[in-house]
Amino acid sequence: MPDTYSLPQKVALITGSGRENGIGAAIALAFARNGAWVVINHVSDSSASRAQQVAEQARKLGGKAIVVQGSVTSREGARKIVQEAIDGFGVGRIDILVNNAGGPTISSSTKLLDMDPSQIQDDFTLNYMAPVYMIQEVVPFMPSGGRIINIGGLVSRMYLPGAPAYGASKAAMDHSTRVFAAELGKEKGITVNVVAPGGVLTDALLGLPEADLNNLQVISRQLAKAADRMGTIEDIADVVLFVASEKSRWITGHVFAAGGGIGDF
Repeated sequence: MPDTYSLPQKVALITGSGRENGIGAAIALAFARNGAWVVINHVSDSSASRAQQVAEQARKLGGKAIVVQGSVTSREGARKIVQEAIDGFGVGRIDILVNNAGGPTISSSTKLLDMDPSQIQDDFTLNYMAPVYMIQEVVPFMPSGGRIINIGGLVSRMYLPGAPAYGASKAAMDHSTRVFAAELGKEKGITVNVVAPGGVLTDALLGLPEADLNNLQVISRQLAKAADRMGTIEDIADVVLFVASEKSRWITGHVFAAGGGIGDF
């Protein structure tokens, strides 16, 4: 039998996966295509129909899928999401957690003397505390062999004007991932890794001012070594699929740079 990245009946919770052109949705569909039961998470009423569309796509690919609405930015919100995920499939476990929820807060006008404390707090709440809350709530339901995958960002290891707090929040999770891997590996048999995308054109980036978006596209194409392009959501999803699979069983505490060579210098 040929090697595969099959995830038969693995229950996978992917936060921030309710937008069909987002990285989270691509991850959910890659998992579903390989037999996983996926939990599609979105935060607002306005994204509910899009989340349902992602779930329907997952079912057409052969996986099971449910939709759970909730915010990851509080311990209570994380608890609600996890409990509804557990109840939704009725199997009492979550095998894979992908902490994908987040969004870039990059602006060419964000300089040291202009940094807004509330924006710094927002960056760290969404990019650092939210994954911590989710991990705390999921681990009691995660069996040995479980996978925790934090979606980081290559901005954590490179100079990108306008992203001091955003990059710092991603770097903080890179560091904590290594600590969590050591703790959860020995105590629970769970691996913890980061997949750090480079520039990928999604809704989150399309919301940036045009000048900032153009700047990010230029930087991404200049620094990428694999090809003269930005990444696609499928480029990232395929890396996450590998990290979630049994093939990655001896890899933990690692940051996978998925940016066409960006950050690998």
